[in-house]
Amino acid sequence: MAGLVLTTKQAQIQDQEKDESVIQSGVKCVQFPDDVTLKELWSRLRDGSHTWSPYALNARGGLIDPTPHRLMQLSVFPEGQVVPPLLLLRSVQEALTQETACADSRLMRDRNLELASIDYWLSHAATCPSIAASSSNLLLTIPGIVGEVWGTYGSDIMHIRGHKWTRDGGDSEIQSLARRLSASLESIFPKSPAEQFFISVALLRATKVMQCIRYGTSTLWVQNIFDDDILVYLT
Repeated sequence: MAGLVLTTKQAQIQDQEKDESVIQSGVKCVQFPDDVTLKELWSRLRDGSHTWSPYALNARGGLIDPTPHRLMQLSVFPEGQVVPPLLLLRSVQEALTQETACADSRLMRDRNLELASIDYWLSHAATCPSIAASSSNLLLTIPGIVGEVWGTYGSDIMHIRGHKWTRDGGDSEIQSLARRLSASLESIFPKSPAEQFFISVALLRATKVMQCIRYGTSTLWVQNIFDDDILVYLT
């Protein structure tokens, strides 16, 4: 999130209805089920639908978009290319600052819902010409870009996220990493802040997926089934 703020430090939200909870980066921290978009996403997930980022392989057609309830103009996107705010869950953010049981069912729900929310944003942004028709063919190359960035910074990201964060104790470390990430992306895409922002959101998604795996239910017991039952393994 700090990287998104840095990437759009010059962003000016051109929205008639000013909302102080939406910062310049277009990121909004909300609580489920207060936001109508999140309620629609959760309804789709409960009905068995899937959400996938638009660049994912075997994406089953990608995310079926709910009706956009609010779009905004960010300065990182050319004028006329509007996107919804990126909705992150306050409960997931707060879990980094306090003792929370890993098996907390509500937190597990919110983590998965937040991934769906990020997919929702990515699916909208991917329709913008600056992303869909980018000179770098971003929708095809971004998995490799995220993989390369993760290979360089992944251990630092997970190290920071593995500690309980406090503004007094951890903000400088986060800001330092965000500056390095932003500088790296700017050197690759110096003339396209929209692409920098899109990659940052994709990296945020990858980080949160890793966090879901790290703090989710252990599946090590499944290995015993694969080891002992060759039919299950072949299936």
